[in-house]
Amino acid sequence: MTWQASHRFEAGDYAVAERAYRAILDNFPGDPVAKFMLAECEERRATDLPDTALRSRGATSMRL
Repeated sequence: MTWQASHRFEAGDYAVAERAYRAILDNFPGDPVAKFMLAECEERRATDLPDTALRSRGATSMRL
């Protein structure tokens, strides 16, 4: 489980990684690494949102 969560995090798929770390915490509520990584996922997703919105507009909004 940890390997899958870590792999998704490293790939930048923070939503899937977040779900995986939550699943780990369901089974091991005191896992300090899973708690830390869950917080990292939440932080990355929060800071990634504005950038994602800009990317979804693509270059069309930048054309002159």
